[in-house]
Amino acid sequence: MINFSRYSKTLKTAWLVAICFAVNAPSAFAQQEWSWRFSAEQYAKLTIPQRTTYERCVKLHEMADRATKENREQDAASAYRAASGEWKLFAREFFDAPEFALAHAAFMEGYELHLAKDRNSAVRIYTEVLTLYPESPLAIIQSLYWRAEAHRQNGDRNKALTDWQQIEEMPESVGNPLGLLTLQRLAGDAWERMKWEEAAARWEALVRDHPGGSRDVRAEAARNLMMLRGAQGRWQALDSVVEQMRGDAKGRTDYINEFMWNTWHHWYRWVTDDYLTRAFPKEDGKQIDGRLRKFREGLVDWYEKHGTLYAEADKAWDFDLTTFYYRRMLNPDKASELALALVTKLRSDNLTPAEKDSRARRLINNLVEASMAVEARTLLDLIEGVPQRLSVAYSLEERTGHYEEAEKVLDQMEMQPDPDYVKNAKRMRAYLYKDRMNKCKEAIPLFMEAVDPPTSLWAIQECHRRIGEKDKAQQTLTEIASIFPAEASRAMYQKAEYFKADNDKANAIAHYRRILSHPDWKKSGQASQSHQRLEELGIETGGGVIHNVN
Repeated sequence: MINFSRYSKTLKTAWLVAICFAVNAPSAFAQQEWSWRFSAEQYAKLTIPQRTTYERCVKLHEMADRATKENREQDAASAYRAASGEWKLFAREFFDAPEFALAHAAFMEGYELHLAKDRNSAVRIYTEVLTLYPESPLAIIQSLYWRAEAHRQNGDRNKALTDWQQIEEMPESVGNPLGLLTLQRLAGDAWERMKWEEAAARWEALVRDHPGGSRDVRAEAARNLMMLRGAQGRWQALDSVVEQMRGDAKGRTDYINEFMWNTWHHWYRWVTDDYLTRAFPKEDGKQIDGRLRKFREGLVDWYEKHGTLYAEADKAWDFDLTTFYYRRMLNPDKASELALALVTKLRSDNLTPAEKDSRARRLINNLVEASMAVEARTLLDLIEGVPQRLSVAYSLEERTGHYEEAEKVLDQMEMQPDPDYVKNAKRMRAYLYKDRMNKCKEAIPLFMEAVDPPTSLWAIQECHRRIGEKDKAQQTLTEIASIFPAEASRAMYQKAEYFKADNDKANAIAHYRRILSHPDWKKSGQASQSHQRLEELGIETGGGVIHNVN
């Protein structure tokens, strides 16, 4: 049984922090979709003098943003305050400007102070905007949202919630970027308070009412909602979310695939584990594991009900493979039975040879991942062309650990008429011997024949070392360092490591120092590693340098 409870509470805490009240700089969170600038339509309604003042505000704000990015906090605060003054001047000088412009200028006076971290002054001005411009919903939404952020940053959660709830009740907030973020904030708060249905209602509204909103925010809300409903066993509710996130059959199948993969492999990062452990606090780890197991079983059952949708999107074979993948993960004992059913289906389907070839390759890959070599071998005859079939066969045997069988395939590959194909087969045999079969002595001549230095030389020196031919390994590294400048520091460091491993301290120190002294190597990663090695050996790196190394 899968041990679902082995993950630490740290992950659960990280999830809560992510969806609730993580502290962000005022401009960092929302400006992906929301902008403090006038829209093009609004800008066109300004007079030339109004535009001139507005451009001064923009330049000061951008100057402050640059200072913020460069961690020049005092300069940033000064520029934001100067921008606030310009917005105040705009409102005083152009009292006959359109109301949207005056309301926005008043809001920006406070927003700039907010960014300057003068939150109390910002709150006062945001409140004035609500009083002075009751007929300007955009300015009201902006002022409420950022006043809530100021309250939150000041530690007054209740006041922040009151402002967000007021935004939520405004019809004009539907489709507004800050309305979307408000729902996200409220959902996070409800989740923290274990008000599951309140959180779900906000996620539903976020997905339903903000189709043009931030893709990332909507995707997170949809995922959270689907995970929660799945954990509650309300699987039918997932389909409506999928339909709202993606319209046509192809889009929905793509979304389902993404959701299945992320949910299956990363469930502990999201709602499910957190919900179950908090909603059922009296249950022990084994009971929670059982609930998570039931969740995964329900997830696969839900997926399997979409066969018609996948057929409509011309993805029936993808559906079959994915079903096999999850079913064998749930119940490995039935994997062979499921695999044989897929093999039989593939052989019986009315397909062209090219189509069978393509599908056979994918199924073989799935079977290899499941270490089902016997079942995978039954499909090799569907691969078109002898060289291609042998290449697939070799990969199958090597990946499933059947190295002697892989050798036999290489024998056949080396009998093919294409010299490049044969050369590659010999290279594959060399690596099979070195990396899988511990036949380094037999691998060395094959690497020499491959003639693709410095890669082959690196393999050769490793083989020499592993069979006890230490001097030859050192000689090969010297050859690499002398012929291939780009590999020289790495080769010299490896020589030093071998000397160190052999307790030849003098030679090891000499080579580490050589790396530090060489003008082309002193900035390499090996130089940093050499510093550490010399410190471990009790050697000061600022001392003399030994240059005479072999």
